[in-house]
Amino acid sequence: MTGTLLSPAPRVKANLPLCARSASAVLRSLFAPQSRDIRRETPLRRTSPHQSHPSHPLTLALLLLATTATAADFLLPATALRADIARFNALDTETVTNHIPNAAAADFLAANAPRFDCPDRELVEIWNFRWWTFRKHLKHTPDGFVVTEFLTPVKHAGAHNTISCATGFHLAEGRWLRDSRFLDDYTRFWLRGGSGAGVPPATPGVSPGAATYRPQPHFHKFSSWFAAAVWDRACVTGDFAFATNLLDDLVADYRVWETERRLPSGLFWQYDVKDGMEESISGSRTAQQPRPTINSYMTANARALAALAQLAQRPELAKDFSAKADELHRLTLDQLWDNEAQFFKVRRAVAAGVPPAVEPGVPPGGKGAKDQVRNSNSSALQNSQPSPGGRMPPSTSGGTPAATFSSAREAIGFVPWMFHLPDARHSAAWLQLTGPAGFHAPFGLTTAERRHPQFRTHGTGKCEWDGPVWPFATSQTLTALANFLRVPRAGDLQSPSASPSTSRSGDFKSPALPNRSDYLSALLTYTRSHRFHGQPYIGEYLDETTGAWLKGNAERSRHYNHSTFADLIITGLVGLIPRADDTIEVNPLLPDGTWDWFCLDAVPYHGRTLTILWDKTGEHYRKGAGLRLFADGKLLTETNRFTRVTGKLN
Repeated sequence: MTGTLLSPAPRVKANLPLCARSASAVLRSLFAPQSRDIRRETPLRRTSPHQSHPSHPLTLALLLLATTATAADFLLPATALRADIARFNALDTETVTNHIPNAAAADFLAANAPRFDCPDRELVEIWNFRWWTFRKHLKHTPDGFVVTEFLTPVKHAGAHNTISCATGFHLAEGRWLRDSRFLDDYTRFWLRGGSGAGVPPATPGVSPGAATYRPQPHFHKFSSWFAAAVWDRACVTGDFAFATNLLDDLVADYRVWETERRLPSGLFWQYDVKDGMEESISGSRTAQQPRPTINSYMTANARALAALAQLAQRPELAKDFSAKADELHRLTLDQLWDNEAQFFKVRRAVAAGVPPAVEPGVPPGGKGAKDQVRNSNSSALQNSQPSPGGRMPPSTSGGTPAATFSSAREAIGFVPWMFHLPDARHSAAWLQLTGPAGFHAPFGLTTAERRHPQFRTHGTGKCEWDGPVWPFATSQTLTALANFLRVPRAGDLQSPSASPSTSRSGDFKSPALPNRSDYLSALLTYTRSHRFHGQPYIGEYLDETTGAWLKGNAERSRHYNHSTFADLIITGLVGLIPRADDTIEVNPLLPDGTWDWFCLDAVPYHGRTLTILWDKTGEHYRKGAGLRLFADGKLLTETNRFTRVTGKLN
């Protein structure tokens, strides 16, 4: 969620807070919902999901035909991609085959996935590997295409083995595929694919107009930033008609969340397991605790709904959700920020006169269990103190139970930056990212601060979030860090609780805060963690000191689709910032002087195909020296410096 739609144009009257400045591109596509290929004048062919069996050769042939592009459209050849995929196929035991079998993976990805090239061969290899694994999860069903999290059936899944926990990441990663049918179907599946009559008419606040809202019954098993992800995807595809068509469904869904999870204070609560983060230090499966996760998600969802309502020319609805977003934004900053610890934290709900079940800072097994805490970096860990578990500031809204902060800093404290909620007053939280007593470990960013007495005390193999490295959390934290590092643009939302003179995070200067080199280091560590016995692998979670995947090579965990990778490179390292207008904005996080060349190619964006390349001398790609942006092979802008650039789509 980045920026603001500002420019009015026919059929859109108001300014829109979020991902862009002006809506000229939106307006051209708003009432033309068909996806388009790289030539723009030729609509993509669409086939019904019911026309043939998912693995039928005719279905696959039609799918590839719909997205075929000539070699001349792309700068980078598919040679390296095909070689990597041939090796992945040879290493793989294909126990589950969904819509695109291994045998068709190379052709499918050559036609559909962006391409990336840089001097770091392992980064390119894992880029190709993650696209290879993602297409494994594209599943053709009687309800259209869906995206799965696990390939093998799991008990807590719903229809077609779907799980709602990582839907935001599925939309973030999959939005860069050329064929939009997969995520179009998947989005509708969650909102309209359920059985029954939808939301009961008596549900408070739900408009009777949301007659199409028939969500999957397991949609709310996990909290998510679904509406925000729908908006963010539209900022890539340019197909805002698809998103606005779902507005009533998304509004109805938000209001159901309000009835299910909103406290009298205005904050939202969640169990840690329903955040997909069970066995955490701060969490509970019984207490209604406000968490930085769900409150950040719901703020972003409300902001997205306000923007979509503006596009749909529904000013009252836009005003309503803009007010909701502002208020929840303010509450999140005011009530979930532990000023003593300088971190966003979970609030521990405490009934009157009843002490917490576990004394803050003491492991569940009692004070003697402290001896069992694993201190791989003993000097740094033993000489540090866990964050204070202080009293909460008084609620400004009333009706909140007495509460204390959790004693633990956890990676979820970085989540508010995913959606641009914090300002400069909160920047000190990032001091915890790079220290070995904080979140930095040899094999990645931990899910809890390593100095805490309860770090890694909940056992192993039960999906613990008390410290191990989870790709889900790494994806959230790196997305948040990218937002923190970039100087905010004029359209970014200012914190409602800050004074007009309060600076945003990008204006906060301290040599100890993470910088672009730290972003690259964390991304490369994440990349190097994609190994099992030396071969490319992605599973559920891993040991922070050894890199061992804690579920081993269990069939359930192989090819786990619960995080992003390509999106981190596209929007983070290379820095393509999705917007809703005709401006292409690139703000790289690659530190200046790191590489002499790189290229991001074959990127579908607003119906065009983008190429972004850096060539220090001009000799590597022979397209000229410097940073250059192309659309459909046409040069849009160039600069000799490695810096933020913009160009206009014509």
